[in-house]
Amino acid sequence: MRRIFFLFRYDAAVENFECALEHCEEDGADEDDEETARFRVHHRLAQCHAKTKNFSRAVEALEESVRCLADTAAVSAKAKEAFTKLLVQCADKFRSV
Repeated sequence: MRRIFFLFRYDAAVENFECALEHCEEDGADEDDEETARFRVHHRLAQCHAKTKNFSRAVEALEESVRCLADTAAVSAKAKEAFTKLLVQCADKFRSV
């Protein structure tokens, strides 16, 4: 998945990341691991949408990333605070575009 992202094939990457989100829900993994994975995938989705100038979808993905991050215990409180601040700033930036 990441390889497609780094090859600048953002539409294909979006499809793969969305498929990954579906499988996160189906595989029955540990809940913290699942939320951590979902946080990262939503963040990557936001990056893809931003690269294709679909800023409203980027904001949606960032907001979902923040929700997933808040629900995981696998990330320290300090890291959560820093990531959340960054994600919210990005969402605010994209809202103003």
